[in-house]
Amino acid sequence: MRLPLNRRVVFFFPSDEVIRKRLLIDGDGAGDDRRINLLVKSFIKWCNSGSQEEGYSQYQRMLSTLSQCEFSMGKTLLVYDMNLREMENYEKIYKDIGKD
Repeated sequence: MRLPLNRRVVFFFPSDEVIRKRLLIDGDGAGDDRRINLLVKSFIKWCNSGSQEEGYSQYQRMLSTLSQCEFSMGKTLLVYDMNLREMENYEKIYKDIGKD
């Protein structure tokens, strides 16, 4: 059975560029993208909070989420630096092997 043109379901698969950007945002796959989205939602809730207690609760959640993002970023930077040092070590080993 063929559906009329205006009734067809169209599936869009993400392009390589979209996938690459999502991976860059997500970092090491630890959910950074989700944390950033949660932080934005918490900020909006905080701005629209009705009571001082609700605002304080949202503020504490934002600080917690921000702390998790900062920790993850610091960890990613340490891994990046470690990988650079390892590449230098491998290049040195490769040159040493080439001399023999």
